[in-house]
Amino acid sequence: MSLSTIVGKLPTALQKQVLRALYLRKGKYLQDMMTIDEGRFAIFKVKDHYVPAEGLSWYLDFDECRAIVDRTLGWAYTPGPADTVVDIGAGVGDASLVLSHLVGRAGRVICVEANPEAFRVLKQVVELNGLTNVELFNVAINTANSPVEIEVGSSYLAGTIGGGHKPIATHTVKGTRLDDFLASVDVQKISLLKSNIEGAERFVVETLGDYAAKVEHFAIACHDFRFHQEHNPFFETKDLVMKYLKSKSRTVLTQSSGSAWIDDWVYAA
Repeated sequence: MSLSTIVGKLPTALQKQVLRALYLRKGKYLQDMMTIDEGRFAIFKVKDHYVPAEGLSWYLDFDECRAIVDRTLGWAYTPGPADTVVDIGAGVGDASLVLSHLVGRAGRVICVEANPEAFRVLKQVVELNGLTNVELFNVAINTANSPVEIEVGSSYLAGTIGGGHKPIATHTVKGTRLDDFLASVDVQKISLLKSNIEGAERFVVETLGDYAAKVEHFAIACHDFRFHQEHNPFFETKDLVMKYLKSKSRTVLTQSSGSAWIDDWVYAA
C-alpha cells in the first residue's frame, strides 16, 4: 500500500501531522494543506507558496519545483523577466508556478491543460498564489478544431488522447490546432514553447504552422520511453520531433542523463 493511500485514510488532522513530519525531515515547514478529490490531489502551503501535488506522497516545495524545471523544461533555456512562455501540458501547475516567478509581472505564462481534473487543481494553484501573469485554457492540442476524448489513468500524468491502458475516466474537451490557438491569444513572440502532453507532441509540430518562426526556444517532452513500455506507436515521437525542428534550421539538443523520461526531452534554439 502506497504512502499516499495510507495517509489518505487518516483523519484530516492526522494527515497534517504526518505531512508536517515528512516536510520537517527535509528541513521544511508545512504551513497548511488541502486535499482534492478524496486525496487524489493536494495543495501544500510551504514558505508562503501553494504547491500542487498528485497525491499525498508527492510533497514538494517551491525550491524542489524549481529544481525539476531546471532539470527538464529549463535545461537548455531558462525563461527570464518579460518573457512569454507557452506551457502546453501544464498539469496541476507545479512548473507553471515556477515559470510565473521567472518571467515576472511583465511576462506571460500561457497554460494549456486538456485534463479537466488536473485543470481544476491548476486553476486553484494560480488563484491561491495570485499569479496574475498566468493565463489558463482547458483545451487539447489536436490536428483539427474538434472535440477530443481524453483518457485518464490512475495518474493524471498518464492522461492521453492516443489511447492508454485501463482508463478510469474519459473526458470530452475542446480540441484546437496550435496555430489557431496561438492566434486566439495574440502571441507575437514566444520565448519558450514547452510541451509535455503524452504523445500528442506530434500534434504540436504538425499544427504549429507559421508560428514556428515566432518561437525562440523549444522544450518538448517526447514519450518514446512509454512506447518501449507499452508498445503503443502513438508515443513514439522523438525522431518525428527532432526531424521537424531540424527542418526549421534549429540547433537540436538532448540530454544523456541515463533516465529515459529525461533523455526523451528535445530542445531547440
